[in-house]
Order: sequence, then structure tokens, then C-alpha cells
Amino acid sequence: MWFDQWLVQQFARLIRHRYGEALGLELPKWQAINEQHRLQALVNQLAGCGEDVTLRYGVQLIAPEKIHLGSHVAVGSYSILRGNGGITLEDFVLLGDHCILATAGHPMGGVYFHQTWTESIILKTNVWLGANVIVMPGVTIGENAIVGAGAVVTENIPANSVAVGVPARVTRVLDLDPDALQKQKDEIRAGRLKKIAGRGKRDVFGIKDTP
Repeated sequence: MWFDQWLVQQFARLIRHRYGEALGLELPKWQAINEQHRLQALVNQLAGCGEDVTLRYGVQLIAPEKIHLGSHVAVGSYSILRGNGGITLEDFVLLGDHCILATAGHPMGGVYFHQTWTESIILKTNVWLGANVIVMPGVTIGENAIVGAGAVVTENIPANSVAVGVPARVTRVLDLDPDALQKQKDEIRAGRLKKIAGRGKRDVFGIKDTP
């Protein structure tokens, strides 16, 4: 057994010595290809998926068969969507890096291990979560709302508002023109769909195409 391990180690040293520089240049490309295949496999399992969906490097989708993604949705790197209780991201939703959407929890009291409950999470149209936001089970975030980086959302956030803090609290109400918003959406939709027409409508690994 030790001799087999020694042979493998010697072979690895030989490969590194002769091809180390070339492998170092190619490795990131292979990693990117593997990640794209992983994300595409998750997208194929989604309960629903619109056009122009971008999942960045390291995104985790737990129970993807219970997750619905609308069109023009972008999920930041290393974000985790735990879809056990159901997650819906409507059109034009934007999640920063390292966000967590948790639809499952443990009942208080008694033994926590292996005792869980679930409630759905809904992010309405044009919601923006900053980096490191955590959304707890049962939360709905209203249309056009913004949640500041690092916030923990434990209760519903109304439409057209800005919420920050732990727990998240509304600090500002946005004065938005519905007609101007719709015009912007139409322009973005037309431009994005034209841009991705040659490579398919689901950009699951959008390193170069930042929304």
C-alpha cells in the first residue's frame, strides 16, 4: 500500500516539474468550466426559470426543485438559497455576494436536532439585496425594496422601501415613478436579450456579463 502511494507521489512530482507552469495557466479555465456545468445542472432542476438568469461562482441551490427564478435575475457569488420551504425571486431581482435565503428553521424548546419547520420566501419584482444579507423563513420583500448589506431580515419589508440593520428595519421610503421604472425595465430587457441572443438565454456563470 505504501509503495502505491509513493508511486503516486513521484508521478505527481514529475508532472508538476515538467508541466507545472502550463497546468497553472490552464487550471482556472478547467475550474470555470466545471463550475459552469455544476450551475447549469442546478438550473435544469429548478421549478421555474425565466430568461437572462445569472448565477455567479459558488452559488448553492438547496432543493432547487422548489425554487422559482424570474427573468433578469442575478445571484451573487457564494450565495445560498435553501429552497426547502419554497423560494420565489421575481423579475429583476439582484442578490449581492454571500446572501443567504433560509426557508427552514428549528422549533424553540425541546430537542432541535432533526426537528424542522419551513416557510416560503418571496422577493418581489426589482428587489435588491446587498452583500451578506440573510433572509429568514416566511419573509416577503416588496417590489422595488432595497436591503442594505449585512442585514438580517426577520419580518416582511414593504414595497418601495430601504431596510438596514439586525434585525432589518425600514429607514427610508423611495419615491418612485412607475412609468419611469417600466421604461427602464423595457430598455434593460431589450438590451440584455439582444446581447445574449447568440449564446442562449440563461447565463448561469456570468463572469464577463455583469447586469
